Amino acid sequence: MPTGDVAALATRAFAAAFKIGMQLSAPFLVFGLVFNIGLGVLARLMPAMQVYFVGVPLSIMVGFLIFALVITAMMGTYLELLHRRYARADTAEIEHDPEKWMPVFPRDKRGTRFARRSCSNKS
Repeated sequence: MPTGDVAALATRAFAAAFKIGMQLSAPFLVFGLVFNIGLGVLARLMPAMQVYFVGVPLSIMVGFLIFALVITAMMGTYLELLHRRYARADTAEIEHDPEKWMPVFPRDKRGTRFARRSCSNKS
C-alpha cells in the first residue's frame, strides 16, 4: 500500500472528525460567547449587581438545555443514517446456499496434523 493512500485516509478521517466536533460544539460556543458578552454589558450597566453570581447558574441551566436539544437532534440524525444504511442492506441480494459457504478457519489448509491435536502433553 503506498503511503499516499494512508496519508489521504488519515487526512480525510481527521477532517471528518474535526467537522463533526465543530458541528457538535457550535451551539455551545455561540451560546457561551453571546451569553458572556451579555453578562459583561450587564455588569457595566449595573455595577452594584453581582452579575456572575446570577449568570453562572443560569449559564449551566441553559447549557444543559442546549445539550438536551443537541442530543435530540443528534439521535434523530443518527437513527435516520442507521435506517438508510439498513434499508440498503435489506435490498441487497444475499445468497443463502450453505454448499457455497466457506468456513472461517478451513482445516484443509492447516493439514490433519494440527486438526486433531489436544492440549495435553500426552502423545
